[in-house]
Amino acid sequence: MRGLATASLLFILQFSATGQSPASKNRSTENSTVLLSGDYADPSILKDGKDYYMTNTSINYFPGLRVWHSTDLKTWKPIGYALNRFVGEVWAPDFIKYGDTYYIYFPAYPGTNWVVTAKSPYGPWSEPIDLKVKGIDPGHIVGKDGKRYLYFNDGKVAELNDDGLSLKEEPKKVYNGWKYPENWTVECMCAESPKLHYYKGWFYLTSAQGGTAGPSTSHMVVQARSKSPTGPWENSPYNPIVHTYSSAEKWWSKGHGTIVQKPDNGWSVIYHAYEKNNLPHGRQVLMEDLEYSKDGWYKLKRNPKAESKTVVVKNLKTKSDDFNQIKLHEQWQFSEMYDLKNVQLQNGKLILLSDNDSIKAMHTTAATSNYEIQIELTADSTVEAGLVAYYRDNGYAGINIKGNRVSRVGTSLKYGSPAFTVKSIRFLKLKLQDYDLTMSYSSDGVKWITFPNSMNLQTYQHNNLGRFSSLKPGIYWKGKGKLIIDNFKFTPF
Repeated sequence: MRGLATASLLFILQFSATGQSPASKNRSTENSTVLLSGDYADPSILKDGKDYYMTNTSINYFPGLRVWHSTDLKTWKPIGYALNRFVGEVWAPDFIKYGDTYYIYFPAYPGTNWVVTAKSPYGPWSEPIDLKVKGIDPGHIVGKDGKRYLYFNDGKVAELNDDGLSLKEEPKKVYNGWKYPENWTVECMCAESPKLHYYKGWFYLTSAQGGTAGPSTSHMVVQARSKSPTGPWENSPYNPIVHTYSSAEKWWSKGHGTIVQKPDNGWSVIYHAYEKNNLPHGRQVLMEDLEYSKDGWYKLKRNPKAESKTVVVKNLKTKSDDFNQIKLHEQWQFSEMYDLKNVQLQNGKLILLSDNDSIKAMHTTAATSNYEIQIELTADSTVEAGLVAYYRDNGYAGINIKGNRVSRVGTSLKYGSPAFTVKSIRFLKLKLQDYDLTMSYSSDGVKWITFPNSMNLQTYQHNNLGRFSSLKPGIYWKGKGKLIIDNFKFTPF
């Protein structure tokens, strides 16, 4: 009896410490595919015949709502942007088609929800239309009678007018979410990301709970179904569909899923997650296969005895840019609104104009966390400019020049930063390896001088800085005048 009691006590202690039962450990076997490596959170996928289209949260990046195209759900090619006016921080969108028109519904923090429309995913897209309703993460669904509805976070829904461009009513709460075990380690309830579809007589509501960041086991994908687009909703016995059960797993905070039918008519769930110990890289897009059960539910298609594996599909990556083209390469985005009239490409050079002292950044979304970047630049003596690893305006670090002075720049400079006077500085270099940042400068691009104060940027991520983003290679500038960039070199390793 004493041995049995000891074993029982050990079981209780193990369960309390991990927040999971022994049976749930098998559910953490990972057989995922990384579709987009980089900060592409909150994926929303539209199946349109044999084609698939996707868009993601674009936070404060401009232009916003990058649109992707695929025919196999694995290889994605960027085809443009749906948002060319800054209306606030763009969070989780919903990409849908109704009739012959494409819609992207999205919230813009701290304001309201918006929608843009187009007759083709390639554009042109309309000016954003204000839906004049609070809430985040809109999700669209059409009832059997043709009525259109828009869901929001916290289980709320409102009927749309027929054109989908305004609401008929105020949102009302119809879903309370799924009650996860009380001892699970999560960030918050945070019922978000309602994604809806109809299949075999059922409306399915797939949503997120647990909080997007915070502890490694926070996020999850849960599901409910109903015979009506407005409920009542019955939760799945297989919940959570996707979840990180332990910090030992490769992918943390897995959640915000969209269920999509594959080209072979099977099913997958596409979601985002942080890579373990790589949080500054942002939330990456992953896919796992589902199976449709005999009782009409979706669940992960896994073999608990199979070896865990993650397959990475190569898609858009940061590349070197000689600026010898007609328009700016699609890899570049700006932080916040920047007047594109102040961006010029002339004779293989990028010219950036500035008329105020606010900090501006032009960056890529890196597909690797280890890289070296280099530029040749010329700037007016009134302009401060340089290379940075850029999170947001509350988190960046790098090297800059102003006139004949070179110094380190950043939002948290331990021990301050010395400045050196050099007769001619034309080249800057920045290397990020395992989040250790080293910087150097040169007059001729051959002989380099290492800046004496290196940094570690492991803390440049949401759990420390807030304001969702990722650490990206970029160019920054401030002051009134002109900055000329000649040849951006990017070397991953």
